[in-house]
Amino acid sequence: MIAAALPHLSRSRVQRLIGSGAVSVDGLTVKKSTLLQAGQLVSVELSNDGPSLGRAPGAQLAVLYEDESLLLVDKPIGVTAHAAPGDDSPTVAAWFALHHPDLVARLDRERPGIVHRLDKDTTGVLALGKTPEAVAALAAAFEERTVHKTYLAICHGVPSPAEAIIDAPIARHPADRSRMGVVRDGSGREARTRYELLGGDGDRALLRVEPESGRTHQVRVHLAAVGVPVLFDSTYGTAGDGRHQLHAWRLELPHPQGGLLAVTAPMPRDMSAIVRSMGLQELASEYETSYPPLRSPE
Repeated sequence: MIAAALPHLSRSRVQRLIGSGAVSVDGLTVKKSTLLQAGQLVSVELSNDGPSLGRAPGAQLAVLYEDESLLLVDKPIGVTAHAAPGDDSPTVAAWFALHHPDLVARLDRERPGIVHRLDKDTTGVLALGKTPEAVAALAAAFEERTVHKTYLAICHGVPSPAEAIIDAPIARHPADRSRMGVVRDGSGREARTRYELLGGDGDRALLRVEPESGRTHQVRVHLAAVGVPVLFDSTYGTAGDGRHQLHAWRLELPHPQGGLLAVTAPMPRDMSAIVRSMGLQELASEYETSYPPLRSPE
């Protein structure tokens, strides 16, 4: 109920609020299992809960699009979306709070503006909401799958067929809880990923990948499951000289004020160098291009 009434708060934060005694009903603190009755007064204290935002990146993040509701940035290598226990990486959330301190008070203190995530070493388009209304609208769009995501991935090996949909459920790996995996015992959540082979050199391939669902590590897990793990992916493939080669190239989403917004982030230099070394100069040039954002009429 609290998550529905305060959609700008993450569910994990709501759980911590209840556990820390920051939520009361008719003046009495409650447990997570408490059942509410019609007419009861629920109070939530937001002043001191949650971990820190982490530290801001040392360099300015590239802003791909910004208006009064939305901010879309090009997340670089080594930056997480928000702080996590035991990880001192710089965060987009801390950068957002540093550059928009006037907005943070109305947003989730733990992860202001954040509605989706990219892995630490995955680069590309990350969307943030600048108001509680925008955060709620974006969260609903991701939940309802009206957001269209397109990734570029360099893989070890060349997939066959050249174009397909991987339809395989994903859950925590039964032998390693830090990883995800394709699980067919009924415990996995449905997941679908569409891929298209753009080019390759026999040993490596450049794929255009469109996940139709949003499971943790979905693209990396699915490509590994069909025998073409993302290049340099030490978790699901083989470590190499660099980060895993995955880039969130394009994000199309419904704008909170109407219409559709499409934003792209140019292929980063490390990926471009590998694509060129594969003899795919024209493809590298195409995806290195900075395309302007597109906003359809309301």
